[in-house]
Amino acid sequence: MGRRIRRAEVTDGAVTHAVLKESEGRAATSALHQLATPKMRAEHLQRIERQISTADGVITDLNDFIRLPIPLLERISIEQCWRDVLKNTPLPQVVEVRIDVQ
Repeated sequence: MGRRIRRAEVTDGAVTHAVLKESEGRAATSALHQLATPKMRAEHLQRIERQISTADGVITDLNDFIRLPIPLLERISIEQCWRDVLKNTPLPQVVEVRIDVQ
């Protein structure tokens, strides 16, 4: 059995895709040797490609999350904040909201 990857490699705040590509090559080679017909090979390779695409999306999302900007602190009006939330939140007619901020 091939080498198992136990952790994601992180360099300069970004998860590398090298691990993913290495796994893709091993899986594709394995599929070609183990499956008997060309149709079975093609279907298996398509499944591998879909899983790799999914994994690549997860890695990309993690990279994007790592690079989130530093939040800026600023003073806000709590009353206005509540009004903005309520303006964009549909409530049942039986619900009455009163804002009393002091």
